[in-house]
Amino acid sequence: MRFLVVSKKNKALPTEEANKLMEATKQWAGKNKTYGKFEQVWSFAGIRGIGLILNVSSLEELDAVMNQYPLVEYYDIEIYALTDMDIILPEGFQEKERFHTLEFERSKNIPGAKFLPPVM
Repeated sequence: MRFLVVSKKNKALPTEEANKLMEATKQWAGKNKTYGKFEQVWSFAGIRGIGLILNVSSLEELDAVMNQYPLVEYYDIEIYALTDMDIILPEGFQEKERFHTLEFERSKNIPGAKFLPPVM
């Protein structure tokens, strides 16, 4: 399972802990890169935050990795599940065709409805 993780700073780090927290974050990222959990890690130009592609075997593993993030108290974190476009696109097109066919057939019985016939 792959996830896009976006982490943006929402409050200042305590001055006395900033160096310790940044070092802990570097170790956390390095460990997860070594174990193959982080496929990519980057920072954003002009934004204080990081982005990463996280590859885990379960939601519980995702939760375990993210609960170890040293900056969790100081950053807003958004997590998006990723899907393989090569798999999802053909299914999406098939679903769209089924929907348009169904709506076109229904529209024949509705006075004034103007659905175009599905394009196959």
